[in-house]
Amino acid sequence: MLIPRFILLSTLLSIGAIGPVRSQTITKSDKPPAVRPAPARTGRATPARAATKQLPVPAANSIKPEERAQQMTTSMTQALGLAAAQTQRVHEINLFSVKRVEEARRTYARQLPRMRAEIELIGNSRLSLLKDALTEQQFRAYAAMREKKMGIPDVLKQQAKMSEAADGQ
Repeated sequence: MLIPRFILLSTLLSIGAIGPVRSQTITKSDKPPAVRPAPARTGRATPARAATKQLPVPAANSIKPEERAQQMTTSMTQALGLAAAQTQRVHEINLFSVKRVEEARRTYARQLPRMRAEIELIGNSRLSLLKDALTEQQFRAYAAMREKKMGIPDVLKQQAKMSEAADGQ
């Protein structure tokens, strides 16, 4: 009676092990991960790369800071109805901020956390300067436009929360 139990048990175990064993075997359709040494960079595309090469997407820094600042100013002038003096001041603020962001990107290219912190500081400084240059109604409209376009939370709400937190301490 011991032998049939042993045979039955070994048969069941071997049947149960077939699935995992099969899943670990390599069939012709399965490809092992290709590990190749990196090709030497010669500055020209290889035929395999040339066929799959995608067109480069223009980076934010491919536009000159002056052009970027002018685009931002034009957009804000149209959306907010800025006066001539306000337009000039907003252009100066935008140009100053764009140049500082580009400088931060170059300086902290290999230190992403530091770059993000620096860009956030520049953005907060820009918002503060814009708040001084715009009327309250224009700044509210700008904050709403910014939230809608970029998904950035309303600046006024953030400032209110920060002042409440400071008052609570």
